[in-house]
Amino acid sequence: MIIRMSKVEIIGPKSLRLQTLDFLRHLGVLQIETDAGRPLPRERLAHLRTLMPDEKALAERLFYEELKGKVDDLLGCLPEVPRREIYFTPETAIGSVAALLPAHATLCHEMSEKRGTLKGELRELARHSAFLDTLAPLVERIQKDSELDFVAVQLTNVSAIEHLESLAERLTRGLFDLQWQKQDDGTCVGVIAAEKGKMEALKQALSSARMPEFGWPAYLEGLPFAQKIQAARARSAELTEEVAALDRKLDDFARRWFSIYRQVSDWLSERLALHQRSAALFETGMCFFIFGWIPTAELAGLSRSLGEKFAGEVMVEEKELLEQDLDRVPVALKNPAYFRPFEIFARLLPLPHYTSYDPTPFLGIFFPLFFGMILGDIGYGLILLLAAWWAIRRGKNPTLKAAGNIFFISA
Repeated sequence: MIIRMSKVEIIGPKSLRLQTLDFLRHLGVLQIETDAGRPLPRERLAHLRTLMPDEKALAERLFYEELKGKVDDLLGCLPEVPRREIYFTPETAIGSVAALLPAHATLCHEMSEKRGTLKGELRELARHSAFLDTLAPLVERIQKDSELDFVAVQLTNVSAIEHLESLAERLTRGLFDLQWQKQDDGTCVGVIAAEKGKMEALKQALSSARMPEFGWPAYLEGLPFAQKIQAARARSAELTEEVAALDRKLDDFARRWFSIYRQVSDWLSERLALHQRSAALFETGMCFFIFGWIPTAELAGLSRSLGEKFAGEVMVEEKELLEQDLDRVPVALKNPAYFRPFEIFARLLPLPHYTSYDPTPFLGIFFPLFFGMILGDIGYGLILLLAAWWAIRRGKNPTLKAAGNIFFISA
């Protein structure tokens, strides 16, 4: 069924607007109306204007926006760890957090950047190591023949191999050996072995053809081939240990501070959302006005809660529901437990008009009957029953659970 809604006006001193918005958000029963021009009589419109934040509120909003950006930037540097319960109120500790944040951000950024640099070097070293392993049999054969030498060149793609082979064929008269390997980035590394006397001319031709020699890291440059492999493996082990040490430090930091900063970030999001909602408020010289819609059954409770929270300074008044309001009344559905899962069908289409009927009860009665007529087999029914039972017991998604209940009834 469609819940009966009331049009309300909430009034209070401007100094309590954010506290009131926060309280209403926690209650979760009011939908704020952003257009005061329609719910108010014309004689009152002249006294109202969109609420403009004062200097203090504007400074607070700018401070919170900047702080949230820095907190989220810090959280982006940290690994995900299980959140733990934090027993502190961000509102009372926000000054301490703002003072502590720069040092933490600098520390985490340095560790994160260093870790990224080391990981990049590890990836590059893995590429070199794979190339060295491929090259090892060829170089071993060359080292046994004092007349042979080799050169490794970097190629943009596989098609350049044919050009390289043609060039080597012409300069060595076919007396060469060519090995090549495709890299993860799509480039190729080619290795040519030939007589030492012809290697210099071959290197010059490769340079002219814009096929540069394969570049080695500084710590591998100039080392004999066998030592290159040993040095690469030693450096790889060293880098792996350094990355692991940084991972442990970041993980330790995250276990201590991640939950705190995540809670601060969530609180800042809520606080900034309140500032944004202030744009939907209206004001006179001393008061703020909130216009909105609330289920009629919740109106008395809202009035009582506001009176207790703000000692009578913030009040709520029910307004007359006019004919022109009917197109703007928010529609909410509330059905008995049996019919509630069938609301997913009603929500596939635009919700019914406020003055019309909720189709959910009709769906709850007739859908299982029609489904049974279509799938009229006890074997299929048993399979569907098991699938529905699994969806109800295991499904974490509310839509999946609702679908499970529907097919349980249909089965």
